[in-house]
Amino acid sequence: MKIDHPYSGCVSRGHLLDYLREVGERHQKRFGQFFTPDEVATFMVDWVLNSGMDEVFDPAFGLGAFRDAIYDRTGVQFTGCEVDATIVEFWERNTGERADFITIGDYLLAWGGQYASIVCNPPYMRFQKFLNRDVVVQEFKKNLGVKLSGYVNTASAFLLKSISELSAYGRLAYIMPLEFLNTGYGTLVKQKLVESGHLCSIISFDCEKDIFPDATTSVGIVLYDKAAYHIAVQFFRLRSMDELAVFESLNPLLRCLNRRWIRRPSGYLIFRVQHSASIAKRRPRLQTLESLAAALPQVRMRFSS
Repeated sequence: MKIDHPYSGCVSRGHLLDYLREVGERHQKRFGQFFTPDEVATFMVDWVLNSGMDEVFDPAFGLGAFRDAIYDRTGVQFTGCEVDATIVEFWERNTGERADFITIGDYLLAWGGQYASIVCNPPYMRFQKFLNRDVVVQEFKKNLGVKLSGYVNTASAFLLKSISELSAYGRLAYIMPLEFLNTGYGTLVKQKLVESGHLCSIISFDCEKDIFPDATTSVGIVLYDKAAYHIAVQFFRLRSMDELAVFESLNPLLRCLNRRWIRRPSGYLIFRVQHSASIAKRRPRLQTLESLAAALPQVRMRFSS
């Protein structure tokens, strides 16, 4: 799945190492920066764009891994946000492009947006180290009517906000720490994920060190699909990055990339997969929050040799 890009608008592995040397560990930690591998970015972009939408928004642009993944796709519009002006300036300097599609600012303080597709590797910091912490709490209360726990991390706050900004029929893919599945503050996050019936799948990586070498917690991909109601949340555990490369072809859930729920006047929802259809009378009942947290360690995807 890894793609070699022959064009200028791509930050290479060497540039990533140059960036880390240039800014230093203190700067990286201040902004909670962890960088998305090419394989993961391509997988996530493939999934959201197979909804049929032609727009992608990245709330935490970083070094542009998700833009790299769509760079050679015709007719796809990419926009994003980034709080760290230094990393955007580095990206411009090393790609020879202007980042005029990026808004420099704090995504958690910019409200009112609606996006057709969202992909993100959000910054990861404990809430105690949030930038503009008190203002962020006030904005979430004002715009979402929720009170953020004092223990929530930045990644979970990003996810909550993005769910609220996803357009009808859009898709969201987040790679992030999965600690919210087993923490007290995570109750709010899990509730927002499952209450609408749009949570499609959670993919956990046993090889989190291969994705984020400095990771100290479990890492996974959250797939959220506003075009469909899901009877149950599907959980998968991948043991290596190589399994991600073949995951799409082996998993029937993700093979159905062009699915659509069609709402009919009768109230039925018709889920079309290739030449078959299944019918649900009303919004399916999802797993409880407790089973959502408990299921992840118990499910492992099986691969044939």
